[in-house]
Amino acid sequence: MITTPRKNFPLAFFAFLLLLDVTVYLLQKFASLQAAHHGSGFFIHLGMEPWAWIALAIGPIQLLIWTRILEHVDISLAYPLTSLAYPLTLLASQFILGESLHWQVWIGASLITLGSAIMGMSSNKTRISTAQPIIPAEQHP
Repeated sequence: MITTPRKNFPLAFFAFLLLLDVTVYLLQKFASLQAAHHGSGFFIHLGMEPWAWIALAIGPIQLLIWTRILEHVDISLAYPLTSLAYPLTLLASQFILGESLHWQVWIGASLITLGSAIMGMSSNKTRISTAQPIIPAEQHP
């Protein structure tokens, strides 16, 4: 295992990733609401919804940002922090979609986020570990 010192946490990339996560969830909700009006043809109409296509188009951007984050931070720290998307999505669903959320939903999201924060505070976050390549080197005759 190769270890190198950890670089600075890419806060701007992470904030943008969370924004994209919440945006994709909202776009999926908009698309499903529009397709739901068509009853048994739900999946056919879902495939024709622009909101669904926009959500799919954001996927590669999320992947690029996620890999940039992983360049700088252990996945054991970065992945638990993505649970911040839960309370952010709850807030967005309440303010943008007008959804009414029970206190149990807020408690559950808070517990998930708190548990992830505890995981992220582990003492093992000062190193980046990369696995050795699995592919053997080419042998020359």
